[in-house]
Amino acid sequence: MTALTIQLTDQQADFLERFARTQYDGAEDNLATREPLHVVQTKKYTEASGRKEKVPYWENVAFFFIRGEAEKYVQYQSHNLNDPYISTQSPGYGNNGDFPCFRELLLQMGYELTTSNV
Repeated sequence: MTALTIQLTDQQADFLERFARTQYDGAEDNLATREPLHVVQTKKYTEASGRKEKVPYWENVAFFFIRGEAEKYVQYQSHNLNDPYISTQSPGYGNNGDFPCFRELLLQMGYELTTSNV
């Protein structure tokens, strides 16, 4: 294991603490997803071949580690969104790439901050 000392802004420290408090393994905000990524989507319409009416589809517009941040985004961007929806997605079954590793790093940093500030 390697020790690392870094300087965080107040905003970064707040993010890491909130992330650790709300996105830990088994947290309600994870919506039964092991390594969730919360995606704000907006409804769009496109023309489909052979159809007179436009067909709806969901377009990804913003990505969040913390579900509460996605909910805030929906509020402050509501004027730009059409029937917004927050989808909680997984990086993929058996994904041993960089996303799970990075997410675990963020959680560990948040845990360290949370326990050191008690």
